[in-house]
Amino acid sequence: MKFTYSWLKEHLETEKSPAEIAEKLTALGLEIEEFTDMGAKYEPFLVAEILEAEKHPNADKLQVCKVNNGTETLQIVCGAPNARKGIKVCLAPVGAYIPAADFKIKPTKIRDVESNGMLCSAAELGLGEDTAGIMELGADAKVGSKYADYAGLNDSFFEIAITPNRQDCLGVRGIARDLAAANYGKLNALDHPSGLSNHSLKCPIDVGGAIYYVGRYFQNVQNQPSPAWLQNRLKSIGLEPISALVDITNYITFDLGRPLHVYDADKLQGNLTIREAKKGEKINALNNKEYELQGFEPVIADDNGVVALAGVIGNIESSVDENTKNIFLEVAYFDADEVAKSGRAHQIDSDARYRFERGIDPDFLITGADIATNMILEICGGETSEMIHCGEEPNWHNEIEFDFAKVKSLGGIDIPREACEEILVDLGFAVKGNKISVPSWRRDVEGTADLVEEILRINGYDKVEPQILPFSGIKSQKSVIRKIRDILASRGLTEAVTYSFLCETAAQGFGGGSAALKVSNPISSELSDMRPSILPNLLEAARNNANRGVKNLSLFEIGPIFNENGEQQTVSSIRVGKNADKNIYGDSRKIDVFDAKADILAVLESLGAPEAQIRTENLPKYYHPGRSAGLYLGKNCLGYFGEIHPATLKTCDISDVVVGFELFMDNIPQGKSAKAKYKQLVTSDFQPTSRDFAFIVPNDVKAGEIVTRVQKLDDLITSAQIFDVFEGKNIEEGKKSLAFSVHLQPTKATLTDAEIEKVSSSVINLVEKEYSGVLRK
Repeated sequence: MKFTYSWLKEHLETEKSPAEIAEKLTALGLEIEEFTDMGAKYEPFLVAEILEAEKHPNADKLQVCKVNNGTETLQIVCGAPNARKGIKVCLAPVGAYIPAADFKIKPTKIRDVESNGMLCSAAELGLGEDTAGIMELGADAKVGSKYADYAGLNDSFFEIAITPNRQDCLGVRGIARDLAAANYGKLNALDHPSGLSNHSLKCPIDVGGAIYYVGRYFQNVQNQPSPAWLQNRLKSIGLEPISALVDITNYITFDLGRPLHVYDADKLQGNLTIREAKKGEKINALNNKEYELQGFEPVIADDNGVVALAGVIGNIESSVDENTKNIFLEVAYFDADEVAKSGRAHQIDSDARYRFERGIDPDFLITGADIATNMILEICGGETSEMIHCGEEPNWHNEIEFDFAKVKSLGGIDIPREACEEILVDLGFAVKGNKISVPSWRRDVEGTADLVEEILRINGYDKVEPQILPFSGIKSQKSVIRKIRDILASRGLTEAVTYSFLCETAAQGFGGGSAALKVSNPISSELSDMRPSILPNLLEAARNNANRGVKNLSLFEIGPIFNENGEQQTVSSIRVGKNADKNIYGDSRKIDVFDAKADILAVLESLGAPEAQIRTENLPKYYHPGRSAGLYLGKNCLGYFGEIHPATLKTCDISDVVVGFELFMDNIPQGKSAKAKYKQLVTSDFQPTSRDFAFIVPNDVKAGEIVTRVQKLDDLITSAQIFDVFEGKNIEEGKKSLAFSVHLQPTKATLTDAEIEKVSSSVINLVEKEYSGVLRK
């Protein structure tokens, strides 16, 4: 929404400076996108007069002009075809900055002829799109005066961002109302013309349809150029003046937020009807494009066909021009949703559509029509008919039962009731006790929270005292994710970001594919399902990299997965190929399940999670049985790790071994400390020792469980590690050999043989009694 300071002051009596207004508008929620002191911008430009214009000696399309700037005569080379003796022009002297062209004027030679300045077109000053020639100023322009003063540009320009709910501020008056409510001035009374009851004409055009619609016929108007004040006002916001009738409708659109349309009545065939378009009908629109209608659009039609796409754009055939004598003024209330749908379907942007699709004031049609009528009669002359009506005014009345105590409970600030009522009244609300009547131009205000917001923003959000929220000590998800990223990156994995969608086949292979997880309107058939796991996306990335020669790859992703119960935040990773490229150190090896195990345990350790139990039952089918496991805290599954099933890899067209893990972040208990729980480092001056054990145990015994139990047998045991598992020759069927080392570290005295033997006996007794093991000798 664009306007100028002088335009605003027509509605707002204020002593506030433009800079103060700009700052307050942002505080009111009307964010400033651009604020320009145009007086300073156009300060160097002068009104000048061409005294002579002669053909350039070395160029057919250039002229050498003698130009009077009020103090001296300058020689300027000009290429404009309309440059001629006697016209008054806008002069950019040496040193002036040309906004549209982004350069400064310097003394120069053009085809060997000196030139000391530039005669400007509207486009070069950013005041229009006309590049055909230089601007010709009126005879009343005083040579040597500032062009900004002459053109009414000694002003400040504002452009504000309007959120979709603030349609009332799509007119300068609505902005002035907000500022007045904030005590930044007094809102002037709207000049509603009276005395329009003497209508000598009968309207020859009838309008039919269900839409609320007001119209008026005018006869013997003169569609001449607009007066200078109107042209300058439109130019100040970047609109090109066209003709008096068009300029009046544009002016009222921006001044009052009330879109209008005028038809050349002599070009209409019969009466007008508001109806739904017929499929295949065409409109030759005012933007010089032809559109074929699809059959759902609301249109205005005469007996010959469509004359306007309702609320969006009119047609050329019924448009006004310099020969127009009789017109029909349209002031309508079109449905916001229908206008938006119609405009989007044909990709037509217009100032009218921008306002209609956000919702205009339904109670302003008659007043708007009277204001437009008055301007047309004053500027264009003629006679007018009585006003004709169609349809019924929509029921916009809304009364809210409001508890003023909610301002404190919802807004966090105690504002006296009298001040709250004053704010609401200044904004146009009617207050009767606790009943608040919403004005017709505020369709966005629906309930208590909206009223509280209005009071707060006018009172000033800066007056709400900041409150420090209590800190629970629980780690935020952002900090957890950041820590996980750091850990996995430090382990050589690269973060990937993939779609949350995949194809149906891939979804089914990883436990998804149900109807509840189908995407209603997928952007591609390959992205038809919400992903039940991140692994298929990472496997696809691995395959694509392998096809491009990247065989060794380690990826991870943090993101949501989906099931019938909702979504779950998950960390997933894969490793494929070797742990490193071939090198002189000889440490390049094939990745295995223990790489995935190390990755997931590193993440859990960094988060300070309790030590989890490893289980090999109830694993997802896409993991390799016997080479995968789950991590549990009681019945709570923290995640899975292991080798991806060969059958799954085959469907993904991957021939190499792939290991990975899935960690369900929502299932990880969050400690109160933001730091991981690390054991205190204990050093000892005494010699450590270790003992190796080998047992024959049943096949179903879990090696990890034995190691965990052994580590808790005695305080002298610092660790226990598996170093061999064997089944086969010389081992009884249904049995396996399990070998592990136990490390002992004394802290008070050197270990004696008896102490070592005691620990060894406790290890042997545990495995023999609890796991039916037999010590190998």
